[in-house]
Amino acid sequence: MKEIAARFCIIEPEDIRHLLLTGEKVELTHRMRQFAASGRVEFSQEPDTGDNGTSWSQSFRAVVRDPEIMEYQRRKAYIGVFRTDGSIFVIGSATETPVITVTPYENAFVVECSFDTAEPAII
Repeated sequence: MKEIAARFCIIEPEDIRHLLLTGEKVELTHRMRQFAASGRVEFSQEPDTGDNGTSWSQSFRAVVRDPEIMEYQRRKAYIGVFRTDGSIFVIGSATETPVITVTPYENAFVVECSFDTAEPAII
């Protein structure tokens, strides 16, 4: 069974938008910045049914110790979440890129983003 690993990467929009448009598999490249979470990577998604049908509200959260993560504060970028089998699922869509929030604490940085999408992520 695939599960979420304790690693994730930040992906610049121009690096994978074409893959998301065509539905191709996203694979790790040297341009993707990898980070290791100091604990579990938290990902949740909840359905929200409204007048326009069902959408999915996705939420990502991880704590890292690498201060280089601060360069992504308030930037639009995709988050690639690693599964334990090495594959990646992406938070974001071809038409919309999530905004990453980084909150600094003493010796740790909390990375978060939320994203609403028409389709749930397949974990």
